[in-house]
This record gives sequence, C-alpha cells and structure tokens, in this order.
Amino acid sequence: GTISAGHLKIINTTLAALPDEIDDDERHRLEAELIALAAGQCTTRRLQENAHRLLDQIDPGRTERGAGERARRRSVTCSGQGLDLMARAAMTMDPQLAALMREVHARWAQPGRLWPDEQTPDDRSDGQRMHDALVHALTLALSADASKTGAAAAIVVRIDLDQLATLAGCGHTDAGIRVPVDQAIAMARGNHWFLALCDQEIDLKLYRSRRTASRYQRLALFAAYGGCTHPDCDQDARHCQAHHAGTPWAAGGLTNIDELALTSADCHAMIHDTGWATIPDPRAPQGVRWIPPTGTPRASNPPPPKPGPPPLTPLDAPILPFALLHDLDHAIARHTGGHEAAA
Repeated sequence: GTISAGHLKIINTTLAALPDEIDDDERHRLEAELIALAAGQCTTRRLQENAHRLLDQIDPGRTERGAGERARRRSVTCSGQGLDLMARAAMTMDPQLAALMREVHARWAQPGRLWPDEQTPDDRSDGQRMHDALVHALTLALSADASKTGAAAAIVVRIDLDQLATLAGCGHTDAGIRVPVDQAIAMARGNHWFLALCDQEIDLKLYRSRRTASRYQRLALFAAYGGCTHPDCDQDARHCQAHHAGTPWAAGGLTNIDELALTSADCHAMIHDTGWATIPDPRAPQGVRWIPPTGTPRASNPPPPKPGPPPLTPLDAPILPFALLHDLDHAIARHTGGHEAAA
C-alpha cells in the first residue's frame, strides 16, 4: 500500500522505454531503484524526474535517437465548428511547444491575469484561464508577424452593414470561422478597418501592370465571394488564390477586380490541367460560371449552382463589384496634407 497506482504507471512506462539491448540485470536494478524511491514517500512528480535521470544514465543516446520519432508524432488538429460555434482541438506537443505552453500559462493564465474587472474575483477555471492566455499570446504573435510580412491584416472578418447596425448574427473570417458580430468588433479594436464600396477607383484595376492580385484586390475578393467560387468546393478564402476568371493572363487577361475570382489551389490547378473554364457571370449565385471540358460527364451533367446566398453585391461588369478604400491612416494623411487632425 505504500506504492500508488501513479507510481506503478511511471515504473512500468520507464521500463518499457528501455532499448532492447539492455540486459535483464540492468532492468531489474532499475526497477528495484524506482520501487525504493516510490516506497520512500517520493511523490509521483519527483519519481518521474528520477526516472528521466536514470534513463539518461543507462541510455545516454535516447534523447538524440528519439528526435525523429518526436518530429513524426508532433501534431495540432482543430475540428470544424459545431452549431454552438465551438471547436475542439487536440495536440501532441514536442518539448519546444510544451515549454512555450508552460510559459504562456505562467505569464497569462494565473488567477487575476487578463481578468477585466479587478473589483470582482476571478472565477474562471484553470482551463478557461489557459484558453484566454492562448488567445492573448496568439494575438500578440500574429500582430508582430503581420507587421514583419506586410500583411494587410492577420484575420479578416466579413460583416455586412445590417449586422453592424444590429450587432446580430455572425461574421465570417477568411479562414471560414463564424464569429459573433460583437466578438468580431472586439477583435478588431485597435486595428485598421477597410470599407468595401461600389466604385471604379482606388487601385483595383491593375490591367497588365502585374499578374498577381494586390492585397487590396484580395480583400475585395473576399468581401465579394467569401471563398472558392467552384460549386463543389467549400474552401475558405484564406486558402484560395486569385484567378483570372475571364481571359487567362497568358492570353492577355487583365488583373482587374471585375475579371478576378477566388479559387482553391486544387480548383485552380483543375482549370489549367483538365480544360475547365470560368466566365464572370452575375447571374450565377457565386458570381462565376464554371464550364466543364467538352466530352466529359460533367459537360452533360454540370455542377449545380453553389447553394447559399449570392455575393454581397451583384457583379455587374464593367462596373466594379467592390472597390476598397485605403486604410484609415492613408485617408487621414490625404485629407489633412500629411498631418493628423487634432483630436
């Protein structure tokens, strides 16, 4: 009764970690030493530390030998959202991520940290505090990364005017996540806002000056389409590419907003490799008509229109579907001659 089930689990796991070339005498010696430590009022945490130390002594090369296995097993997965808007994640962490997670917990997941009201007690569980700490850490990391890479934004959320007025419903991120409007506004606090308008100006017609879409065009495409325009594809905008939906670039196509559409990487490759074609079509629910190659089963039985609402504004060429104002800093500088207006 002096050895708990936790002690026994650590002992058995330690013995199982020994390589095959270790003889029985060495195994029995290790087992006896661990049992003695456990029986001597050693806590499970202290026993775990001693087990690591003894393993390192018996098999000095095990850490280096296990690097490939740790790299193979590392994994972070996240499920899709349920009807309650919640998602589940599972992680198998390598030592580096485990150390970083412990540091996040120590910095921001202690009681009272990131708690908005100092006058009330922090009633969150440890898991809830760790959730909030991860949100804080990732927000800091993405903000720094966006400034280094020149990205237009770390996360883009599409919300229409009615939702902003009523604070009801959910916005959609460019990664396909539904976020309640009030939470999306809180996420955007302190960041730049962009406004999508029906217009024909503001750098959304690039003609032949560049082949790839600009970041302003990509933001406008996300506002217009939300994701891949192929009827059978549900890929989110973050993992889509800007495609010349009318005339291909190689055939003289223009990098103008009314000739671009969002396609996933697979759908984009399908256009070039299998003979599919696309045509901007305001009558199509997704704003683009996909034409299968002739002589294929798809040609006789084309994909039905993508279900769901149409783009936020009809794509009536040659009028641009969306034009994007420059960010707020540029707008202020333009109207004040480079000097910020007085508060």
